[in-house]
Amino acid sequence: MRNAFPRKSPIALAISIAMLGAGASVTPFAQAQESLIEEVVVTARKRQESLQDVPVAVTALTPNQLERGSIQRTTDIDKMVPNVELHETYIGSESLSATIRGIGFDDIEKSLEPTVGVAVDGVFMASNSGAVFDMFDVESVEVLRGPQGTLFGRNTIGGVINVTRTKPTGEWGVKLQGTFGDQDMTDIKGVVNMPLGDRGGLKLAFKNIQSDSHVYNTTLQDRRDFRDSTTISASVRFDISDDTSVLLTYDDYDHDTLAPDNVMVGPFPEALTGYETSQSNDWKTSPQCHRINKSLH
Repeated sequence: MRNAFPRKSPIALAISIAMLGAGASVTPFAQAQESLIEEVVVTARKRQESLQDVPVAVTALTPNQLERGSIQRTTDIDKMVPNVELHETYIGSESLSATIRGIGFDDIEKSLEPTVGVAVDGVFMASNSGAVFDMFDVESVEVLRGPQGTLFGRNTIGGVINVTRTKPTGEWGVKLQGTFGDQDMTDIKGVVNMPLGDRGGLKLAFKNIQSDSHVYNTTLQDRRDFRDSTTISASVRFDISDDTSVLLTYDDYDHDTLAPDNVMVGPFPEALTGYETSQSNDWKTSPQCHRINKSLH
């Protein structure tokens, strides 16, 4: 009579037992990995929701991601967000030119509205002027791609960059950072937190950046002033109850940055360059300075 249960070699039996043991350990390992995944909460629809549940094309950046990615200013955000291109406009200082999904606006004309909006702490910036700011005191950044309604204060056809800064902690704390570089560049910024009673807090933030132009002016035999920007912010938070709090923020932006000198690569008429007038003025002003002053009179 033939045996209904075929005999197995010791090697085959050992392999079967090893595979069974490996299969039994897969489920606990997968559960442990799932428990380590951190839930990302966004406010893309003006309420706190999990990023997995929001029916919007949104990319959320945490403070750790901003630090690891060396995101220093708003123009650096496009390094970590797809379909986004950000740079400073060539016309005005600290003005943001943002393009999302190929829809952008590269001007500072106030009669036209940017296609990509910028919101800071829930307040919509009506213009792209001053939208190039530092990421030093930021809690989160959300980039919403595609047309947006009036949820952030005004509709946009390209998208919205939603920046949320840190709130007063109600405890004593100081954070300082300084950066120094070529062309006499100094970048000093800091945040100071202090308590206001048992249910309130005050936060003071400041930033100052100074630098000379990266273009050497052969007329003046020197580098003209380039970046000159100072930002001051004060926030007061008071918890009326466990469910209600009041936050008041004051921001002051003072940007006196000048555009760098143009590099002339060919012959241009006097009306455009102003070389002859500068020569008669003993070269006390650069051609670009003269051209700007003449256009103001």
